[in-house]
Amino acid sequence: MYLFFARLTRCLLRIVNGKTTYLHQDRIPEQINYVMAAPHRTYLDAAYIATALYPREIAFLAKQDLFSNRFLTWLLTKVHAIPVNRENPGTNVIRQPVRVLREGKMSVGIFPSGSRGKMEIKGGAALIAKMGKVPILPVVYDGPLTLKDIFARRPAYVNIGELIYLKEEPKLGKEEAEDIAGQVLQAFQQLTDEIMVLRNQREMIRSKQR
Repeated sequence: MYLFFARLTRCLLRIVNGKTTYLHQDRIPEQINYVMAAPHRTYLDAAYIATALYPREIAFLAKQDLFSNRFLTWLLTKVHAIPVNRENPGTNVIRQPVRVLREGKMSVGIFPSGSRGKMEIKGGAALIAKMGKVPILPVVYDGPLTLKDIFARRPAYVNIGELIYLKEEPKLGKEEAEDIAGQVLQAFQQLTDEIMVLRNQREMIRSKQR
């Protein structure tokens, strides 16, 4: 069901919004799972990122509020979303995605900044990656923020970063957690800068053609 929805979403987005620019898809590992980490900029970023990483199935962590609607609960369950209670996260916020990784069938998607627009990196992504014994794949989405933007055909970009590997020690120490957070933030900034450069180049070309 996940692959069906991913293909359908990709098709609909291309029809309504135009072709999404995917950068560095060759960096997506084919043989291993990973924790996908991305800044949370809009409720649409998971959809665009899922299409970029297709056909890899991603179990995204999603806030529990989204599961209050019967249809959304059905849909999110079908696409493997993992509910997260932000007010009282508890141990399940770590145990469930780690179990998914250890089963070896899917990767996990997490927005380590939590709320949309924030760039503070929380430790969940590193801890999940450590316990799941997988690397972190930084990804940045830049494009439509609302449905209105989609219909306005605002260009969309998804940029894939290099894998970030954790140490082989069984526990995640404070120093390593801070180092990983720094690497993830640095990757987000670099990927964002690459998108901005390409976006500006295309804008200049379009302006000259007018």
